[in-house]
Amino acid sequence: MSWWKKYMSKADFDGLSPGAKKGFEGMNKDLKENRFREESNLNVGDQVLATTADRASVLLKQFEEAQKALRDLAGQGYGLDENAPIVAGLNKAISLTDTFLQNAKYGREAMERLANSTPTNQFQTLSSVLSDSTGELATNAATLNQLGLSYSQFSKNVDMMIYSFNQSESGVKSINQQLFNFAKEVKQLPSVVSSNFQLVAQSLGYAFPQIQNEFVKIQKLSAQTGVSVQKLMGTFGQQTDTIAGASSFAASMNSLLGKNVFSATQVLMMDESERMTATRDELRKSQVYKDYMSDDPKLKKFALRAMSSRLQMSPDETRRFLDETRPGGEAAGSLKGQMAKNIDDNFNESAGALTRSIGTLTQAIAGNANLIDFRRRTAANRDLAQMRRGTLMSLTDPRGNFALGQDMRTENINQFVAQYGTQLKDFSGKSTQEYATAILNAYQDGRQYSNAVAQKLDQAYRMVSAEPLLDGPFNNMGIVKKIEDGDFEAANTALDDFLKNARSESTIPKQDDRISKIEANVLKQFKDKPEQMRVMMRKYRLNKKGQEPDADKIKNALKEEDATLRKKALEEAGVDTLGSVRPPGADFGLDGRAVNLTIVASNGAVLVDGLTGRFAERLMDGVVS
Repeated sequence: MSWWKKYMSKADFDGLSPGAKKGFEGMNKDLKENRFREESNLNVGDQVLATTADRASVLLKQFEEAQKALRDLAGQGYGLDENAPIVAGLNKAISLTDTFLQNAKYGREAMERLANSTPTNQFQTLSSVLSDSTGELATNAATLNQLGLSYSQFSKNVDMMIYSFNQSESGVKSINQQLFNFAKEVKQLPSVVSSNFQLVAQSLGYAFPQIQNEFVKIQKLSAQTGVSVQKLMGTFGQQTDTIAGASSFAASMNSLLGKNVFSATQVLMMDESERMTATRDELRKSQVYKDYMSDDPKLKKFALRAMSSRLQMSPDETRRFLDETRPGGEAAGSLKGQMAKNIDDNFNESAGALTRSIGTLTQAIAGNANLIDFRRRTAANRDLAQMRRGTLMSLTDPRGNFALGQDMRTENINQFVAQYGTQLKDFSGKSTQEYATAILNAYQDGRQYSNAVAQKLDQAYRMVSAEPLLDGPFNNMGIVKKIEDGDFEAANTALDDFLKNARSESTIPKQDDRISKIEANVLKQFKDKPEQMRVMMRKYRLNKKGQEPDADKIKNALKEEDATLRKKALEEAGVDTLGSVRPPGADFGLDGRAVNLTIVASNGAVLVDGLTGRFAERLMDGVVS
């Protein structure tokens, strides 16, 4: 019996169109091939057989989601059979979202939402051209939807790139990820950046690269002033792109300024961003602006109204547009001035972000998934998600686990971008995002030393994440700058020097008394979780030298970790979950034999370890009866 017949009533199946029935048959065929491929890659053994059952369950879940999507799409009039490109895209989307988002339904949801929200209603034709790459596009949309860029915005951007700017397949597939990356780097909301990009792009008559440059300038001015992009484009956009409009603008501005500053030809030939900044600069030097800044309330009111009328802005928008926001300006001490400087720095550091390559779409999806994991999941759940992701990646790759081992090098780079960017909170170095991205690009380009740099950088971070004494040496080596400059040979040499020196006693003393015996005992509980152990070790080493933590400190240090692991650590340290004190289950005596136990009191920490004949002086009254 076919699987879809087992989980669907005969009446429901018979009611489907012939195309939909063929679609189910095609997917059932693919499912059987995947099962055979997976079983051929597995070894024998109880644990592996248990994994086989889990993977079969995963395949069944993916198949059920595909059934639901096929019913919905067939009901909307999409022609479906085993060879339909949209079916291939659907299968790919369900598989990828199950792998990277841990939920197969997101693939079905993404395909349906894109099919229904494409402005030109040409999603089926798009699927015919992209085939199963449609699934990658839908998965990218699903990840970005969870990060603040809606399906509707995603579809509009794709539609605009196809029909308004006649872009290539790679340009169409990458635009939404580029907008998201740009928004993240300049610290703006992705939905706002996307809406503003559509507004600017649809209003300007330039080639697409120049539109991108203009958008960045206008978005920056909007963020600094607080005036919407829509209002800025309304005043300085299309209405001044004609001879009549430019003449009217120049004449009225010259009248307001009290002298001839603008000519019609000059205004006509300016870019939109140039009109905005030139108008703002000239107004701020004018007498009418001085009147606005005066202490005379009536003069101030009429000056503001005059400028407001000419700029076609409300009085509030006019104030926002004209008040000082430039770094070093007269109002630099105001909160708006400080925010403007921060925005200026963000945009300057992110130059070219909107046009930067995203690599492959699968790499972008993996990066988004890692970002979602580290924003929404606990440490324990992140580990589980990564393990499950690795399992499903080997399941869908016809080359099996060997290919997974090769591909995970790139995946590991994505992981430590997110991982160390959040875990090294006390590390004084720069964010890992930019140079880890550079390494990813180097992997794709096959540049010499890039592979070695990736591996050694990972080693370096593992050491830095546990040892604050290495912060300074790592920064002083200039490794970050070398990677950003693409000088992987120099970065490789610097990393060799760093790793060599980091292991010497002159850098880190062999006798390290920054971690107490109690803390060392707690750290043992993390032997199977090295990442958490390194973070805890760093926290302990940053504490006061040799300080013994009490029970509350241990609890607080472990607060964010897995509850079961925390309970185990506290029990082995001698503290139950309610904070009361008890000696562990070890044998001990006071008749001259060695005492070997650990006791932690609720009001202090006590270690009795290998003492002979007596307890330590710090032993609290009533701890041991």
